[in-house]
Amino acid sequence: MKAVAREERRVAYPPVLIFCLLAAGVFTSVIGLLALLGWVLNLPLLASFGADLIPMAPSTAVLLILYGAAVCLRVRLPLSQRAFRFSLMVGCLGALVALLLFTLGCLNIHLDVEHPGLNIIDTVGKAPIGHMSPVTAFGFLFASLSFLASLSTSATRPWRTGLALGAAGLLVGTGFIFLLAYIYGTPLLYGGTFLPPALNSVLTFVILGLALLVLAGRTARLSGGLPGDGSRMPFFLTLIFVLLSAGIVTVGYRYYRHYERHFRAEAERQLSSVAELKADELVQYRKERLGDADAFFKNAVFSGLVRRFLDHPEDTEVRELIRAWLEKYQTYYQYDRVSLLDAQGVEQIASSTATSPVSAVDSRRVVEVLRSRKITFHDFHHHEHSQRVYLTLLVPILDGPDYSRPLGVLALRINPETYLYPFIKRWPVPSQTAETLLVRREGNDVLFLNELKFGTNAALNLRSSLNNTNLLAVKAVLGQTGIAEGVDYRGVPVIAAVRAVSDSPWFLVAKMDKAEVYAPLRERLRLTIVLVGLLLVSAGTGIGAIWRHQRIRVYTE
Repeated sequence: MKAVAREERRVAYPPVLIFCLLAAGVFTSVIGLLALLGWVLNLPLLASFGADLIPMAPSTAVLLILYGAAVCLRVRLPLSQRAFRFSLMVGCLGALVALLLFTLGCLNIHLDVEHPGLNIIDTVGKAPIGHMSPVTAFGFLFASLSFLASLSTSATRPWRTGLALGAAGLLVGTGFIFLLAYIYGTPLLYGGTFLPPALNSVLTFVILGLALLVLAGRTARLSGGLPGDGSRMPFFLTLIFVLLSAGIVTVGYRYYRHYERHFRAEAERQLSSVAELKADELVQYRKERLGDADAFFKNAVFSGLVRRFLDHPEDTEVRELIRAWLEKYQTYYQYDRVSLLDAQGVEQIASSTATSPVSAVDSRRVVEVLRSRKITFHDFHHHEHSQRVYLTLLVPILDGPDYSRPLGVLALRINPETYLYPFIKRWPVPSQTAETLLVRREGNDVLFLNELKFGTNAALNLRSSLNNTNLLAVKAVLGQTGIAEGVDYRGVPVIAAVRAVSDSPWFLVAKMDKAEVYAPLRERLRLTIVLVGLLLVSAGTGIGAIWRHQRIRVYTE
């Protein structure tokens, strides 16, 4: 035992490594302690680095506090019996807890025992918070293996050295991959039911893994695997590797950000083009319908026929002439019903192919239209009998030299299912979630005017309060235009182009789920992370080969 103690003193850590180990242990414990205080004091930012990020679980925080303390105790050589027993207890306890929570996490089973006394029911995306991620539990298994394999009071064996180094290396690599995803702005495993690791957990794993590598390196030197020659070569090789790693990560980050900016700009351009095209088409559609109505407005010939009919209702020839006008307009301009109403709102003549009668709402508006002497566009409304949705153009029929005598109103009824709804529904490219919404403001609510892709019977039935400012339809009616992000009527995060339809109460929202928009971007992120990881492994392998060559020279000499 004394010989071992003398050997441990001989390979004691240099002052720089002692400082690094202490810093790593303190950092690990402090991060865990802050997260635990965040849960206890109800300060979420202490448990995570952002409101939209998954917070560190209380169970993770407790284990990190223990591991940080154990790393600090391992700095002093030789280890005291108390330090050895505490380190052994931490390693075994961490392995057992991690194995249990990893199994439960993979089975999507979350126990409240992970946060005793804390009422945690929130979620981030679809994932419940306050529970250890299976990835985090897997990291603790690596940490425990490395920690226990490098813990010895007797001469170590080569297989334990390899296990300690390998487990620590896997912990650093796993943590680094998830850390890269956070740095690049697209964290892995978010948006699903599989609980992702927290950013502070991932960062702490990288620091803890590096500390375990140092501890494993000391074990290797005790076993005679890393003889020293007093050379500064390891320091310079480590510095070169750090610089190479920083360069690789920086280049990968800048490349991904550059690609992300161009990708997002292209996605926004596509949404803007669709929204602008549809908004312009709706403006043109309204102009054409108003043009149809204008053909009857202050038309002396048609007004004369109406006057003759109202003066002599029994004149069948005049009645048939008026009906011929109405039927031609219904046939060639795709109106659902064309009706002639007298000044009291009573229907006198209708196109012969008309189905349901004129709406009572349209009849009641006759007096108002005749008083205004203007063409009125009656916006989307329900028919009281069929409950179908219609639009109606109400055209005042005026007579006299100055068109001051009101005769009646011509009602041109439009069925939006004939052209308007199919046009709004069409999307120029294949998409699973792309959709166009047509909305208007009605009091303190936003009203959906068209049928929805993910809803039934929504036209004029679905509405939402203007207080729901995260809803894109609300943003539209409140005056926001251009590219916007928010949620749609399903509560799903979307990105959209918002436009106001000129000369109308309508607002158009061309939207697509963010998950679909950024799916190619996430694929590029995975490829970037894999490429950066491979380059880092290659750099590490090259540096390791140079170091091995240098060690062989030492052995040879």
